Amino acid sequence: MPFLSEDTINSNGVKVGFWRLDEDGQGLYALAEAFLSDVEKTVCQNFKNDRRRREWLAARVLLHEMLGYYPGIEYDGGGCPRIKSLPEMKISISHTDGLVAVSLSRQASGIDLERISPRIIRIRDKFLHQEEFDYVPDNLALRLLYIQWCAKEAMYKACNVANYDYQNTYTLPGFRYDGSTSGSAKGRAILDDGSARMFDVNYMEIDGCVCCVAC
Repeated sequence: MPFLSEDTINSNGVKVGFWRLDEDGQGLYALAEAFLSDVEKTVCQNFKNDRRRREWLAARVLLHEMLGYYPGIEYDGGGCPRIKSLPEMKISISHTDGLVAVSLSRQASGIDLERISPRIIRIRDKFLHQEEFDYVPDNLALRLLYIQWCAKEAMYKACNVANYDYQNTYTLPGFRYDGSTSGSAKGRAILDDGSARMFDVNYMEIDGCVCCVAC
């Protein structure tokens, strides 16, 4: 079944849904055609890449599944999604190989999803802060690195700023991973003015992927 799950994951009331991309483009379009606007149908038809079209469609079908109706998705000047008719509701979208995730909340939040692969080990010195780099137990390295990466991406989305310095701007201070497939941590983002913004970060594994939500 393509719709994997929907959960409320923390005390902030963040709802998260997952959709497995089992359908081809025609199958997903058939699920979405009845509620997409004419503008959205044109956008969908203009995708050159079939994978991107399927991810775009799946996010909208998933939102419809989570809410029971489809209010429409638009994008701000920075490319971040927002719900047209529900300005009080914050939406974040992520996708990776074969899976799409959507988070909904009434506070600034972000979601990131990545399929687990050893390739992340080669780039860990590009996104880990030195304090984080010093704590990477060999037996837990792969999943810990994905939690760190996804948490930083989720916090970046929640901040909605033009700052990609994951190594020094977004951290999980004092986080020690025990190998669990789900859990929580405190995240910290340092903004351009030097102030800090704190986040509740939840992490989980689903369908061979690591997902983090920052709120």
